Parts: sequence; structure tokens; C-alpha cells
Amino acid sequence: MLAKNKKNFAGLIKPVVTVMAKTGLRPNHLTVLGLALGIIAFLFTSIDYWITLALFALAFSLDAFDGALARTTGNVSKFGGFLDSVCDKIVEVLFIASIALRTGLFTIALFAVSLSILISYSKHRAQCLGAKFIHSSFDRAERLIYSLVMMLVHQFNQLYTQYLFIIYTVLCATAILQVFYRVKKQL
Repeated sequence: MLAKNKKNFAGLIKPVVTVMAKTGLRPNHLTVLGLALGIIAFLFTSIDYWITLALFALAFSLDAFDGALARTTGNVSKFGGFLDSVCDKIVEVLFIASIALRTGLFTIALFAVSLSILISYSKHRAQCLGAKFIHSSFDRAERLIYSLVMMLVHQFNQLYTQYLFIIYTVLCATAILQVFYRVKKQL
């Protein structure tokens, strides 16, 4: 759903991307910095809740800038796209693992992370087969925002986190079904 508003979002971040471009910062630097912040955030999981949440939020935010910076500076590359995708998945897995460590909901987390990765994999595979513009109602941006909210809610009500995690898993499964349906219509 948020993917449909990508142009509006690009306009919002353009001033920041322009400043980044003038400093000589490269897109892959942002990607690796986001990964490093995700790893550090995960390491803080059992030490400080708010630092963990802030670092993950910052890591997710950086992901919005690396692609825009690549397009602005003309540094778009296949390797950069690959690096971005892999680092994004690692940070997403670390974030779900962090929630699991805080909540003890390891089984649900395993399903959630598996389905989340399967959404990305099925969309990528569809693109390799020639499908175009495959989006679902629970793409990466929605999953990250939902996950941040879930972690925030956990701080105040641990019981709700269990329900939110189950809903997250159901939304991931629904997104996979949407991808299958949209791919079937195209191929």
C-alpha cells in the first residue's frame, strides 16, 4: 500500500538526499550503516529497550535513503541493489528476533520471519519470470512500521504483543496469497 505513495515520499526526502549527495556519501555506505545499526540494535535487545527501538528505527529510516541517493547521484548498480536487498532482510530478521527475545514468542517469530522472507522471495521470483509491479497490502514498509508499533506496544502491554505477532503472521500469509494471485493474473 505504501509503495503506491513512493513518489510522494521521494519528494519529502529529496532535500535530505540532496545534502547527502553533496557530502560525497555513497548509497552503499548508507546500506552498510543501516546493517551495522541493525546489528548493534539487536545486541542492545536485552540491555536497553529504548536504544534498541531507536537504533532499529534509524536503520529502517536509512533504507529509505540509500536507493534515493543512488538515483540522485547516478550510482545505481546491480551490486548496490543486491547489497541493499540482503542487508534489508538481515535487519528485518534481527528485528523480529529482537521482538522474540523480548517476548519469548519464538515459535510465532519463526513463522513471522519465514513468511516475511517468503513475501520478498515470491515477489523476486515473479519478477524473474516477467511479472511487473507486484505489490501486496503488507509489503516491507508496512511490515517495518507494524513491527515498530508492535515493539512499542510490548513495552506497555505484553499480552497485546502476542496478538499483534499472530496478526503480523496472518498478514504476511495474506500478502503471499495476494502476490500469488497477482502473479497468476500476469503470467
